[in-house]
Amino acid sequence: MIIKICGITSPETAIACFELGADMVGLVHFPPSSRHLDLPELASITHAIAPFRKSGKQIVLLVVDKIEQKILRILDVCDHQFDFVQFYGEETEVRRLENHVRVLRPVRDEVTCHRLLAQSDTAFHPNDGPQYVVELAPGLYPGGNGKCWNWSDAAPFCRRFPSLLAGGITPENVAEAIRLAQPLGIDVSSGVEPSPGVKDIDKVKQLIENVRQAVIFGDNNHENHTTG
Repeated sequence: MIIKICGITSPETAIACFELGADMVGLVHFPPSSRHLDLPELASITHAIAPFRKSGKQIVLLVVDKIEQKILRILDVCDHQFDFVQFYGEETEVRRLENHVRVLRPVRDEVTCHRLLAQSDTAFHPNDGPQYVVELAPGLYPGGNGKCWNWSDAAPFCRRFPSLLAGGITPENVAEAIRLAQPLGIDVSSGVEPSPGVKDIDKVKQLIENVRQAVIFGDNNHENHTTG
């Protein structure tokens, strides 16, 4: 079970999340977000946590409505330390970007879920890593709105595609979210924050412990993927 902590805003928090057992951290470059990082901040954090990538930890850049060249500029400034770009934008830009970096595609509504399910009969290969972030909850921002939704709606999609489940997940409800959707992993931001952009490390620790317990004692379809 992959654990991604998104909306990291300091090197110290990123390091703490990795040391506690998170598999991925997400950095946001989207000015309207309270978790937005400018280029120097992105570079500072990615350089601080680059050594963790040697043990398989991964760094995700989240961007919204950027064109390929602007995203490549960000990757260059950060010495290409990002393993994925979580991209909210036009499909044509996604396809161009995939020539340079692995892309996490957001799935934000049931129409998209059904369309992708109808278009593909691809077998599930968890070792390939995540391909989608599923968050079927409306909100002000493209993602990361922190709203709970019926996670079971994502189950058919998560059975077909390697997906991270997002939206309203907290240490208290993460086991239920995993049970209902059976994702490859979970993606959490506001669920471990006392205020936007500030992570509570104790909550991160509790979340990770609860995920491990859910995988050990549950019947998750992807339980062979361990955390940490």
